[in-house]
Amino acid sequence: MNVIMRAVVILVAGISVSGCVSMREAARGFFGVSTRVLEENKSQALSGVWKASPESIAPKIETILSDIGAYVYARDARQRLIAVYVSSTDTTPVGIFCEPAGEAATTILVSSPSRFAKEKIFSQIFIGLENPGAFAKKPEQAAVPAGAAR
Repeated sequence: MNVIMRAVVILVAGISVSGCVSMREAARGFFGVSTRVLEENKSQALSGVWKASPESIAPKIETILSDIGAYVYARDARQRLIAVYVSSTDTTPVGIFCEPAGEAATTILVSSPSRFAKEKIFSQIFIGLENPGAFAKKPEQAAVPAGAAR
C-alpha cells in the first residue's frame, strides 16, 4: 500500500512540474471548459473597435450573447475573455476578448477554431452593438381564441 501511495505522489508531482499541461488546465479540459484553444487561435481572431471602455462593453456583449442563445461557459477578467458555446446544442467554442484600444475604445477580438462560428458571433456582436435590442426576445402576442372578436 505504501508503495502505491508513493507512486501516485511521484506521478502527480511529475505531471505538475513537467510543464506540458498544468493541473488546472488539464481539469478544465477534462470537464470541457478549457479556454486554451481560444487563446491559441487569438492571432487569427476577427477584430473590430468599438468606442467604449472594456468595462462598459463586456456587459453589453454578454447581453447580446444571451439574446442570441450563446452559452457562456467561462469568464476570465484578467484576460478580458468571455468564452461561449455557439448555442446550448452547438458546443463549438468561441472566445471574445475585450482589449483596451486607447482612450474610451475597445478592440473586440473573436477567436474560434471554427471559421463559421467566429464569423457568426462576430457579426452578431456588432449588429447588437449598433442596434441595441436587435436580438431581444419579443413578447409573444396573447393567443386569441378562434371566433373571438378582435
